[in-house]
Amino acid sequence: MSSKKHFIDLDILRLLSCLAVLFYHIGLLKGGYLAVCTFFVISGLLDVISAFNKEKFSLKEYYLTRLKKLYIPLLLVVGITISITSLNPDINWINLKPETMSVLFGYNNFWQLNANLDYFTRHISSPFMHFWYIAILFQLDLIFPFLFKLLKKIKEKTNLSILTFILCTISITSTFIFYYYSTKGDIMFVYYHTLTRCFSYLFGLSLGFIYCYHNKKFTSIPYIHYLYLLFLIILFFIGDAADNLFPLYLILTSILSLAYASSAVTHDSKENNAIHFLSGLSYEIYLVQYPVIYFIQMQDLINPLKILLIITLTITSSLLINFALSKKRSFKILRKLLLVILIVTSIYGLGIFITSEDHTEEMQNLKEELKKNEELLTEKQAAYAKNLKAEEEKWNEVLKNLDSEEENIGTMVKNLSVVGVGDSVMLGAVDALYKEFPNGYFDAAISRTAWVANGILVNLKNRGMLSDPVIFNLGANGDCPESCKDTIMRTLDGRKLFWVNATNDKDVHINAKLNSLAEKYQNVTIIDWETISKGHKEYFVADGIHLTEEGKKSYANAIYEALYKTYLEEYKAHKKELIEEYNNKMNNRLTLYGNDLLLNANEELTNTLGDANIIINNDFNYNSLIKDIKEKLEHQELTNRIIFLFDNSVHLTNNEYSELIKLLPTKKVYIVSLDSTISNELNVIPFYQELTNKDYIRIDNIHLTKEGNIALANMIKDYLSREKSFPEKTLNQ
Repeated sequence: MSSKKHFIDLDILRLLSCLAVLFYHIGLLKGGYLAVCTFFVISGLLDVISAFNKEKFSLKEYYLTRLKKLYIPLLLVVGITISITSLNPDINWINLKPETMSVLFGYNNFWQLNANLDYFTRHISSPFMHFWYIAILFQLDLIFPFLFKLLKKIKEKTNLSILTFILCTISITSTFIFYYYSTKGDIMFVYYHTLTRCFSYLFGLSLGFIYCYHNKKFTSIPYIHYLYLLFLIILFFIGDAADNLFPLYLILTSILSLAYASSAVTHDSKENNAIHFLSGLSYEIYLVQYPVIYFIQMQDLINPLKILLIITLTITSSLLINFALSKKRSFKILRKLLLVILIVTSIYGLGIFITSEDHTEEMQNLKEELKKNEELLTEKQAAYAKNLKAEEEKWNEVLKNLDSEEENIGTMVKNLSVVGVGDSVMLGAVDALYKEFPNGYFDAAISRTAWVANGILVNLKNRGMLSDPVIFNLGANGDCPESCKDTIMRTLDGRKLFWVNATNDKDVHINAKLNSLAEKYQNVTIIDWETISKGHKEYFVADGIHLTEEGKKSYANAIYEALYKTYLEEYKAHKKELIEEYNNKMNNRLTLYGNDLLLNANEELTNTLGDANIIINNDFNYNSLIKDIKEKLEHQELTNRIIFLFDNSVHLTNNEYSELIKLLPTKKVYIVSLDSTISNELNVIPFYQELTNKDYIRIDNIHLTKEGNIALANMIKDYLSREKSFPEKTLNQ
């Protein structure tokens, strides 16, 4: 069976899929992760075709081939990565031993699932985050020979129709299993588990059997596979992992990859050495890309330069590994020299792995301590609901007495019914937290991600137990996207959120996102634990994240201080707000001096300007005004804004108005003028300009119509709005 006619088209698919995954990892292609489904389909198909091409299928030969092709490059990359990592003293890779063990023994997907490492948060918390796929591939390769022999035997004992039925049943069943678990909401289980991811591989395996048994009878529309390829590329661009359609994206990608492959194997393509060579690098590119990203992301470089370096170093590293392991006779000495360098470097790294300290026992002790704290949580949670109502009453009392002394705020903060939601860091410090906040409610768990926070809040809210404020210590085990955080903020519904940032931010890259969240929402405060704890090694156990007894006290105190500072600032701000509100109220209050003009326009003025101190006297003249103003000043009955509103029956000259204003040096005085004789230097409201409208003035040419009164009120309001503030000294006169 010739392979040339279809391998080139499959090479094109493999090459594009390889680039899609790379671009996803560097943040350029949000649906690039889907290409892993394509890899699984191709692997299943080529495994079967390769097995059929053997005159006699040998388990020994099969596993040796896999060892040389897949495991040796992996061994080199793992060892070299550890070697390079050892050169950076800032890297505290606490999971080096167990994680590397999981990679080398092919169960990294289960290890990541157990460690609750979220691939989609793209933390780059380790250089081996992407090896979950290699682990599943190894597991499938391990069972393939037995599955292959079993299916061949079924064909020999029955017929092709029954085999085809069995293959289709297996593929469809595995797809339903995947979709079923995806409805459970555990995206990490769905993405990492072999049971849920094998459906793509089974698609390819089924196609391989059907193709090989049908042989040249297998036909399709020429070149239609390029249409499937176009649809795949579109999916790579739009298939956001945060989308609710995420499971369907994976299924559709597998189906399109299957359709492409089924058509490609029937299309007689011309051999292209360049494409064949580049696609042959896909495995090496996949191996090295995440370690390269891991190291480059630590560098203080602008993002475009980082991307360029990642792509360049990934391709260069892949070429070097491929060249060193190739069997070509050209450049034999150079190739052997390079291979020796790679092997020595890898052995050095593997030696570090072997001799590295295993913190499993220490972490187990930590888990036991956390378990004890969980028992404490159960007791405290039961008391929380009982204390909530009492706390709310106390808090309402505090609100009524904001003018109390500042030291009361400290007691108030300690008595708050805070709600804490966190991961193992909070769980470890829960005893210290309850000492700081005896009325608090803390819900913390090991390896908790930010994805689950909203569900916990909704549950508490439905039970009437979601008080204010709320404390988060989440993200180090898995962040969630901005849309997820927006949902959390909607659930909080205005409650204060204090979010403790991560000490391992160089690994998880969450703190900048938290700062952005705080900029977006005024009720979010970031507790900068990273800065507070910096340089305090005594705060942490070996992993540099979880806390010692001294660290727990400092951690709890940091949360208390953040709350205390916020509520103190809130107290001061509210007190200032009350003072400013009083000042503004006093500044904006009006005293209106007038005669019939004011009396006539009173309703419209009140409706437009609000309540005012209105002083009306139809017998007002210059002397009586001076007398009245002096009396009102003596009894502090005048507001800061004063309006003189007289019709033309009261004849006050510019000099007289000037003398009246001199009596009110700390006040803002306005003069409504019904003629142009009053100087504009006296802060005139020139309503006379509106009197050209005959609908505003009554027949007596003195009193205003309703429309005129409304126009007067609106003009006064417009002039007042231009000057809203007054010197603070006006309150002290």
